[in-house]
Amino acid sequence: NGILGQAESIEKLRAGEILLIVAVNRKGEYLMRPLARRSLIVLSLLLTLVIGFVLGAEFIRRMRYESHQWMLADKANRVLHYMMQLREGEIERATNALDGEINSWLLISVQGRDVSKLADDFLRAWQTAKVYYDKYEVVGYDYCDDTETVQALLERIAWSEKEMIRRTFEAKYKGPKPEIAPRLGLKKWVDTAHSLQELRGRVVLLDIWGISCGPCVAKLPRVQQLHEKFKDTGLTVIAIHMGGNLEEVSQFVRENNYNFAVGIDNVGLWKDYGVMGLPSYYLIDKAGYLVWGPEHEIPSDAQIETLLKK
Repeated sequence: NGILGQAESIEKLRAGEILLIVAVNRKGEYLMRPLARRSLIVLSLLLTLVIGFVLGAEFIRRMRYESHQWMLADKANRVLHYMMQLREGEIERATNALDGEINSWLLISVQGRDVSKLADDFLRAWQTAKVYYDKYEVVGYDYCDDTETVQALLERIAWSEKEMIRRTFEAKYKGPKPEIAPRLGLKKWVDTAHSLQELRGRVVLLDIWGISCGPCVAKLPRVQQLHEKFKDTGLTVIAIHMGGNLEEVSQFVRENNYNFAVGIDNVGLWKDYGVMGLPSYYLIDKAGYLVWGPEHEIPSDAQIETLLKK
């Protein structure tokens, strides 16, 4: 009570209603009130700094968000302009303009970065660009063509694993001296196991599919029709399910009364056949060579009949 002046202040102090710092100088005098004021000043300054920081961060966030919105709106406007050109038949003009946009966006994406050490999100975009620039002749803007700059950077980008699989498949089985179709080597079959070696002299339709693939399942009745129509004249249908459980696949096949051969790929066969998506269909001729595929549409009766006649 001697320190605080009145007993009521002690109760307030205990209850946390007031903030006081007590100190004693060399003479034994209490310096409580001056230090309390200093503490309150420091706390108020800190609080002001925190509030300023929060408000500043929110302001910057809003500015960035609005800037991002503006950029998206501007891009949408330009793309819409190019789409109108395409729909009006100005294909070359629109394509060149879009190529110019791609050049600009790619170069912006790597400003201040080493293209040989890009993060996954950036790398995927550049690997897609590598395929695009390799497949098509890119021109770009008439007034500012950055194509050569982009192509120089693309030389430092490795092909994606998926693209390497596709290129290896194309080189092996669609080149001037194609190899025999890859062996199946499947260990799990719904009924009887098959090998391409034993099927020499017959045409083989491969259907690489999956139960969880809607288009795959929707096209299986058509695959069954081809099996029934041509099985006695030299066609063997083999449906290869991508991974999965043998019991589940067997139950599905039997419930739907499919009686063509069905195997389970747990050995990575999709890599050997360059599968880029499901379903994928292939035709193998009587000599064991891949002559058609991968395609996402089932071959026609005429295509199968032509191979059967050879």
